[in-house]
Amino acid sequence: MPNAQDARGRPSIGGGSAASAIDLAGLWASAGVLRQMPAVLWAVDRDLRFTLSEGGGLAALGLEPGEAVGLTLSEFFRTDDPDHPAIAAHRRALAGASATYSFVWSGRTYHTGVEPLRDAVGRIVGAVGFAIDLTERDLLEEELRQAEARYRALVEQIPAIVYVSGLGPNGGWLYVSPQLTKVLGYRVQEWIAQTDPLATRLHPEDLERVIREEERCREQGLPFVCEYRVRAADGRWVWIRDEAVPVPHVPELRQGLMFDVTAHRRGVEAHRKALETLRKVDRQRRELLARLVAAREEEQRRIAGDVHDGPVQLMTTIGLRLEVLRSKLADPEALGIVDEIASIVERGTRELRRLIFELVPPTLDTEGLAAAIRELLERLVEDNGIATRFHDALETEPPEPARTVCFRIVQEALRNVRKHAEADSVEILLASSDGELHATIRDDGRGFDVAAAVQPGHYGLAGMRDRATNAGGRFEVESTPGRGTTVEVWIPLAGAGPDEVPRMSEGAPT
Repeated sequence: MPNAQDARGRPSIGGGSAASAIDLAGLWASAGVLRQMPAVLWAVDRDLRFTLSEGGGLAALGLEPGEAVGLTLSEFFRTDDPDHPAIAAHRRALAGASATYSFVWSGRTYHTGVEPLRDAVGRIVGAVGFAIDLTERDLLEEELRQAEARYRALVEQIPAIVYVSGLGPNGGWLYVSPQLTKVLGYRVQEWIAQTDPLATRLHPEDLERVIREEERCREQGLPFVCEYRVRAADGRWVWIRDEAVPVPHVPELRQGLMFDVTAHRRGVEAHRKALETLRKVDRQRRELLARLVAAREEEQRRIAGDVHDGPVQLMTTIGLRLEVLRSKLADPEALGIVDEIASIVERGTRELRRLIFELVPPTLDTEGLAAAIRELLERLVEDNGIATRFHDALETEPPEPARTVCFRIVQEALRNVRKHAEADSVEILLASSDGELHATIRDDGRGFDVAAAVQPGHYGLAGMRDRATNAGGRFEVESTPGRGTTVEVWIPLAGAGPDEVPRMSEGAPT
């Protein structure tokens, strides 16, 4: 694969412009300099195969310049793990993002940066990386840390205001570090020269609280820890976290650190407001869902009542009239026609009663979700001869509207099994975990092409998915022609309705 080029045809990385590109040709020309440095420069193509490897850092790895060229990263690091830091970083670069990481290789510590390698039109054709050996630096840093431990009295290096003062907000200040100017904008000498520099700048709402906290800590022999607001030289209110202890052998003095926690305070407040807004929106969503489910169920009750009082009664009357008619006929052919009509009326009546049951399942309200699902399976066995298995692992009865949403999805899934699956058996698993109600419906039917079934016009799957997602849940379906279908749904329980209530029915797996 050719190297990426900039606007003048030179190998480059970066944004693709001549102004921002890094000239690889120039780096090649500087190979002599690179070989004097504890660093490694390399490039890979889109297959993560080395096209360049240079730098004095190669010697510490036992490699010669160019020795890695032709190898893939997997071959070089002897791993196919996509989460390996080097491989993951290069994949991010191929996706257009910069990546940095620290890496230990052959006992040496390297700090590494990887960037996209682009051609003249900005297409990513590979990645380029630069690693510098920081092993010696790490050793020096360890020595520095030890030195800092010995000389930590050099308080000016601490990113906080270090001070020694008398007790109380009105106590005089003997020492304050230069961080005072950076945090609050006051000069050190100006602050120390005043008799009460802190008390005169404390927020009025915080002054009494600070005094009480200091008295309490002094009486109980506790370290002083308090957060309060101080007016800065430019008029801003700066939140300070003050942590102090008495000076050894001089109890009338205290030494402490003052940290600027303004940004943290603002972040906490922003987080609190965002969380409050999120809870409000979620509460409104749940209330809307509950009203929506209740309205839908009420509408189905109305339809069921209309069907029962209208068509069912009408079909029953027709059946009775047919019986009367039959008693008055003697012609065998006419009797056969009457019997055929009566059979049709009977089937129609059964279908209407099934519709009423599906619209308003009384068992769901009186005995609970598991009992209602068990009744659906019993009807499936009775009407279609399909073998069923039901595993009920619920410990408590789910709250509304999660219970109704789950039941309706299971009901629709079984309706699909009855109408389309040509299955010999169906299995349902019902459980709750991690704050979710989980139902699995699995059949051994003919299966189908899921991609085709989610196209417009296939309302069964779309309806189940909509019910789940509107309740804040998830819906998944897996199916292959000739290998059955599995439907899974997860409905949130937490906050979905009232607190959990005792189960209305208990039962072992059947």
